Amino acid sequence: MTLTRSFALLAVLSAGAFAEAPKAKSVAKQGEWDVVTLESGTVAKVLVPAEGAKTKGLVMAFHGNYTEPDDILRFGAPIAAHRDEVWCALQATGSEQGARAWDLEADVPRIPELLDYVLATYPVEKTRVLAFGFSMGGAAACRAYGNSRARFAGLVTCAATEAPGERGDACAGGRGVFIIGTRDGNYVALPQWRKAIGKCGDGFATWVVTELDHELPDAVYANDAFNHCLDAASKGGEKTLPRKPDHPLAVPAGAAPPEFFHAFFALKPAGGPARTKLAAKSTAEKWLAQVKKGEKTMAEAAAAGDDEADRAAGGSADPAGLEKLGEKVKAAAKGLAPGAGVVVETADGSHIVWRIGKK
Repeated sequence: MTLTRSFALLAVLSAGAFAEAPKAKSVAKQGEWDVVTLESGTVAKVLVPAEGAKTKGLVMAFHGNYTEPDDILRFGAPIAAHRDEVWCALQATGSEQGARAWDLEADVPRIPELLDYVLATYPVEKTRVLAFGFSMGGAAACRAYGNSRARFAGLVTCAATEAPGERGDACAGGRGVFIIGTRDGNYVALPQWRKAIGKCGDGFATWVVTELDHELPDAVYANDAFNHCLDAASKGGEKTLPRKPDHPLAVPAGAAPPEFFHAFFALKPAGGPARTKLAAKSTAEKWLAQVKKGEKTMAEAAAAGDDEADRAAGGSADPAGLEKLGEKVKAAAKGLAPGAGVVVETADGSHIVWRIGKK
């Protein structure tokens, strides 16, 4: 196995990818949301709009210290109804001054397991998963996004205690919005955070809200931020906004389509029989031929493949992710015309790389 692929697989394993969805020990109804306790002990609350599309977007929401999942779900309820999104709030396990607080080292590793459960249990579209965090929950959201980048369409934080990119997170080429108020105590750190956010690229925006304290923004801005994440044409950069928006809730944006798709057929699949190089290549070529004819989709090819991250993301990929798979895959992706695909052989198996056509 190549070194780059080893690192990629290690990242997937460390992010908690599961062959089977985790199971709930109990699910209890509490008003508008489900209280879910997984067999591992992870507790979360899930809000599902009563009506709307058969498949919905998903917001993985992270409450702040000294607050509860209920608080961020109450904030999110009108947004969830407007956008037809499921909201899932992980319950932090730490304690500070007698109140609930984040233990980031213990809590962040729980997120992939919880996400697996939600995707398997609720009617969620895998390409419309967003991370949204407030205060210390913003730090949890940053780390969740950085650790499991392929699983999130975007990252939105408000009053966060750290910025995307600050810890070397894999945010480059991604999409997100960093919201901070001018009256927030964390605002003094913005000059140093700008450099970290800048490393994430043009898809990340910084919104400075005048007179906003250490608090959640107006729901209109949260909705705008989610739209930014899901609209590939929306540009990043920094802008200053009034505390009270001058416009109502905007129409929800659809998921930003990925530029590439990827499926991988390993010589030594985890938990399966080994393949020869010829068998791996033949399998990949067969899938690619079916995709070209419109008989199969790249999401189906990824599901049949051996990469957990591909399966979790429905096969969608970006240039930054493909680059990590080695020079051969990187070069093949760069040379692909829109609407074309190719099989790339590497030391550990065969990759299908597909570039979407221009619309």
